[in-house]
Amino acid sequence: MASLQNKKKALFIVEGAKREVQFVKNLTARSNIAMEVFAVCANIHMLYGKLKSENFYFNIIDALLDMPGVSEKDKEMLRKQESFAFTYLIFDLDLQHYDLSKRENIVRGINDVKEMVQHFCDETDPTIGKLYINYPMIESFRDCASFFDDEYKNATLSLQEIPKYKEIVSKRGLTLSLSKYSYENFCNLIKQNLYKAYYLRCEEWTKPTYQIYLERLSQTHLVESEEVMILDYRTIAVLNTSFFVLVDYFGNRNEFYDKL
Repeated sequence: MASLQNKKKALFIVEGAKREVQFVKNLTARSNIAMEVFAVCANIHMLYGKLKSENFYFNIIDALLDMPGVSEKDKEMLRKQESFAFTYLIFDLDLQHYDLSKRENIVRGINDVKEMVQHFCDETDPTIGKLYINYPMIESFRDCASFFDDEYKNATLSLQEIPKYKEIVSKRGLTLSLSKYSYENFCNLIKQNLYKAYYLRCEEWTKPTYQIYLERLSQTHLVESEEVMILDYRTIAVLNTSFFVLVDYFGNRNEFYDKL
């Protein structure tokens, strides 16, 4: 668990070069977190496959340096891993890259994600980092009618709808430009997703205590809850866990968590 250390930089490794980078920059700017962001331009399954093919001989930085299309500027930034106190990976679930017409493929995809969150579990270790999965993708940050929407509890998406998710969110989600989100807006969205995570685990629409968050709402726990939805109902519960980076970064120091 990271502590409040604003003078130490965080490295954010994200999937896409546009929306994800924009999201991270706005979230961290409102929270006064010093950081650098690196876009892999590849999904988590591709990145993890590279690590697994080498029996995890590669650390996360080595794997990124070996990815195609990485600029010299980004390589230089990544090589300075000693400059980063914390390493966070933000990626989409990306189950659509499997053949979802077959249950065994869905099971394989979910098992891969389980293995990923168990491996990428330490933000203070620059060779590993901590992974945050968004269900079904980063656009879930605005899949609500207001900055705290009780109906978010019921926000779901069928597996067949995944390719159309951005279009769906554009019709039913927040329309305010991300650059105009205030710190209070972000805090309300963090709280909303904490409510949703707790609802998935315990069927209670309320904010979990900080201790419960630590003990019962890990990325592994959340994948297990999503697995039930996906396999039994072929439905994904909309959830954005990238907001939890702030929860893990600040913890409850100065009552950050309690004040959400």
